[in-house]
Amino acid sequence: MKYFPLKILLFLVVMTVVAHFATVSLLERYLEYTYTRGIENIYIGDTTPLFEGRLSLSENISRNIDGFLLRKSLILTGASVDVRVTSGGAVWVYPQPLDLNADRLAPPSAAEVAAENFRLMNQGLSVSVRILLGWNALLVVVIFIFYILLAAGIFAYFYVSGARRAKRDEKEKQQEIDRLRELERHHEQRAEALAREKKQLSLDIAETRKNLLEYKDNAGRMEDAMIDEIIALEEKIRKNMELAEALRHENEALKEVTGRYEDEKKRGSRKSALYGNVEKRFKALYKNIVFHKRALEGFMDLTDDMKIKAEEVVRQIDADPAAANIKRKVDLRKSREKIFEAMFAYNGRLYFRNTRDGKVEILAIGNKNTQVKDMTFLDTF
Repeated sequence: MKYFPLKILLFLVVMTVVAHFATVSLLERYLEYTYTRGIENIYIGDTTPLFEGRLSLSENISRNIDGFLLRKSLILTGASVDVRVTSGGAVWVYPQPLDLNADRLAPPSAAEVAAENFRLMNQGLSVSVRILLGWNALLVVVIFIFYILLAAGIFAYFYVSGARRAKRDEKEKQQEIDRLRELERHHEQRAEALAREKKQLSLDIAETRKNLLEYKDNAGRMEDAMIDEIIALEEKIRKNMELAEALRHENEALKEVTGRYEDEKKRGSRKSALYGNVEKRFKALYKNIVFHKRALEGFMDLTDDMKIKAEEVVRQIDADPAAANIKRKVDLRKSREKIFEAMFAYNGRLYFRNTRDGKVEILAIGNKNTQVKDMTFLDTF
């Protein structure tokens, strides 16, 4: 389609990926901040059992943090959460460390536990939270679906606008053709009327001449008047003939303009049909090659001989890309894509690259005359 929003599509694809990564990164930072504040508010809880020695500080913190994380499990489905609590910046309190008193014959007394709890809390506790949202995390999937739907909505708007514009242009062109045809019909009717008038004037002249011959002897005094009338009639005939000739030329010009409109419309339809046939044929013949729209358009603009040579190179690339006549690796200023240039028919140029799925994408096909435009396209690809 003439007004297909290709640039908008590429922009939306890039911006969807960038916005998705940026949002996920910001969300991770926000969740880390929120979870840190939330854990800091509940991780110690009631200090009475701690100071009485009925519960160790590590056990109490583990119970409170594990309960907090369990309540938040739905939000962080598929995410990796790493929570650490240290005392004095060095002693690991959570996750609960190994019990160093397990080898003792008797467990520590309540007074010892209370003293240890007081010592750890007196050194100062610090909370560290690290959250990593994986690709299968619920929030990541929801964010990705949101941006996909947003991009699809924007693309649909521009696509519908382009389709309406193309339809409007086609309607205006058809209206102009109809107007010219109506004008042509009107001029033809006018020319026919002038022809009938000319015929009638010829009959009048013949009748006048007949009357002149019949009354020549008796109407000598009327001779000059009748001659003037004949002259006037002949002058009128001449003017009518000139007007008819002018109308004929104008009618031919209108036919030429109408023909050009018709030819332009037929060429557009024929080019679209040929484009679709070439694209279908290439997809059926070359399974290992993906053709860019610009490559198909460039192929259609080649001469028949160059099309044959170009398709030989395409067949070689489809069978074995290494066997193609690669002239050089294209040196691009802005893009880091590895794009190769293959030659055909002396001045033909074919540009392609290898894709991640093991196929080859042909980006552009042209000749020496289109090389500057092709390089500009590749540099912005």
